[in-house]
Amino acid sequence: QRYKVKDNIQTIHTKYVLDGKATIAFKKPSLNLLIKCDPIQLKGFLQTLKLGMEGKDVINLRLNTVTAMAQKSKLQTKMAINRHSDYPIKVFPRYLQSLTIDNTQLVKLSYHICSLRNLTHLDVSNNKLRKLPVELGRLHLSKLVLHDNNLDEMDDWSFLNGSKLRDSLRELDLSANDLTCLPLPVVKCHKLVNLNLNYNNLTHLPFAIRRLRRLRSLYVS
Repeated sequence: QRYKVKDNIQTIHTKYVLDGKATIAFKKPSLNLLIKCDPIQLKGFLQTLKLGMEGKDVINLRLNTVTAMAQKSKLQTKMAINRHSDYPIKVFPRYLQSLTIDNTQLVKLSYHICSLRNLTHLDVSNNKLRKLPVELGRLHLSKLVLHDNNLDEMDDWSFLNGSKLRDSLRELDLSANDLTCLPLPVVKCHKLVNLNLNYNNLTHLPFAIRRLRRLRSLYVS
């Protein structure tokens, strides 16, 4: 089996290279090549592979006494992170549809998350977020859970002005934050069905909330 190397490798997973294992994810064909062999031989192979990726030479990579098994990529669509040690070192799987990052002391949402174009469900509960990047407004999220963070109305809520998010968001959970009033960009999310504002410091709701004509569940206890 032959594989094009230059400009055709999505990523190389080398976390277990010392155990003689590596995975190469190709763009075309969309599959993962799982390699098991002697660690020293594997390191040499990966070094040669790097040269091919850089286009330094036209080479045929052949493996001896190596088990190489091509599999169709099993696209990971869900991920739940409940410990800081589980957080990806580099990037998130690009086909994620549901991502939960719970109780990891997260203080900032990475740009990589905002580039997950297939993401529809994002839950970052029980963290220490004070603001969210404006790039989040580019996603077609239907559900956004921000329960128990450090968000307040003075923070930048401009991500809710993103046209894609505004047109897709159905569920928004802002419970257990530091809100004393509802951030006005929320009322621009005209397709909201569920809005949770429990356990904040609200004293009133803005008259503009009447714009949420599709709202069916409103929690403000």
